[in-house]
Amino acid sequence: MRVTLVQPPSNSVYKQYKSFNRRAIKRFPFNLACLASYITERGGHKVTGIDADHSEYSLEETARAAIETGPDVVGLTSTTGIIDIVIAIAGLIKEERPDIPIVLGGPHISAVRQEVLRHDSIDFAVFGEGEASFVELLASIETGRTPSGVAGIAYRDGATPRGNPAREHIADLDDLPMPMWDLFDCTDYHDFLIHGEDPYIILTTSRGCPYDCIYCGSKTTWGKKVRYYSPEYVVQELADLAARGIHNFTFVDDTFTLNKRRLKAICRGIIDRDIRATFMCSSRVDTIDEETADFLKRAGCKMITFGVESASEKMLKVIKKQIDLDQVKGALAIAKSAGILTHTSYIIGCPGETREGVEETIDFAIEMDPDVVQFSIFTPLPGTESWDYMDPALKENFDYSKLHWYGSYVLNNPELPAEYLIERQQKAYEAFNARKEATRARP
Repeated sequence: MRVTLVQPPSNSVYKQYKSFNRRAIKRFPFNLACLASYITERGGHKVTGIDADHSEYSLEETARAAIETGPDVVGLTSTTGIIDIVIAIAGLIKEERPDIPIVLGGPHISAVRQEVLRHDSIDFAVFGEGEASFVELLASIETGRTPSGVAGIAYRDGATPRGNPAREHIADLDDLPMPMWDLFDCTDYHDFLIHGEDPYIILTTSRGCPYDCIYCGSKTTWGKKVRYYSPEYVVQELADLAARGIHNFTFVDDTFTLNKRRLKAICRGIIDRDIRATFMCSSRVDTIDEETADFLKRAGCKMITFGVESASEKMLKVIKKQIDLDQVKGALAIAKSAGILTHTSYIIGCPGETREGVEETIDFAIEMDPDVVQFSIFTPLPGTESWDYMDPALKENFDYSKLHWYGSYVLNNPELPAEYLIERQQKAYEAFNARKEATRARP
């Protein structure tokens, strides 16, 4: 069958935050490239990809592009913040081609499952780790069978949404084929903030997260048990991309530094094979040390991002971050000593937070003097513990388009009205940038 996979446009997530440079964070749709290679190799299907986000398509242009590929099935991926966009695109496709089955997947679908089937334009939903589920679903569609036995999917049985049992996670990630890098033009993605004018690719080398941060939905899709691609698999990926002229990478694992032995093996592989690589990765402040930082630097690490989230020990406990501020200071010092740039992220507006706490976090973030900082507004998401803080009366038929990290706040906290947090978020960036400018101006 001809399968068209679509990365929807996401401009609405950022449109309220006008000073944010959307161009700097265009991302290669790695998840779709992985899915495409799997359904091609294991299912024998012909796959076309559309990155409407990269092309900055309108909803109508996205639907038109999908239809013009002549698909037998259309698959759309969605996070929570853009689910309204995805539903609208599906509706536009169905208006012209009601015969095309439309399948939804992605983090939001893993959280809500069959809920999305209340929209008539959606025929199927794939939740959790989607490769094997999607291949089996495509086989059911092709043969006209009801997919009642396909684990990891939801479907409509007449007018009734049905959710099948979850699928077991893939134990050996090395069993997965290499991503289909040609699904999109992998040389046309740029992170101007981190990697400059040269092309870059995002990669993930593991799935799963053992931590319990209340705002994160990673384990909803991937589970708590961490599974790893082998160092050999990862290094070969980098070598393949380097042969295509791509030498800049951003590893988007939840915690790239979690398994130090494996991390060092990856770094040694990069060094021993003389792969020219510059990369950014994520770390917790309690999973970095001098030896690890040295390995990262020698392998080409340019920047490490640390999720700090709050300068309030009380808030760190509320969000179950399981770190302390001394670890934050130590981790930043280690990275800087190794010559690695630092990126830190913070959340304002956590449950029970006060204005004093917000200002404390902003001041701490600036005082730590990272090279790049991110200030997000606390955003409860379905499938995470943070969703429990939402007013139950608001959850029914909730407008998910309100769930943005920028320019939006939905919790009921009389001390922290949305207008205050949005203003403080903007001012925090301005204060950080002003300090950086002043530092650069010093003789």
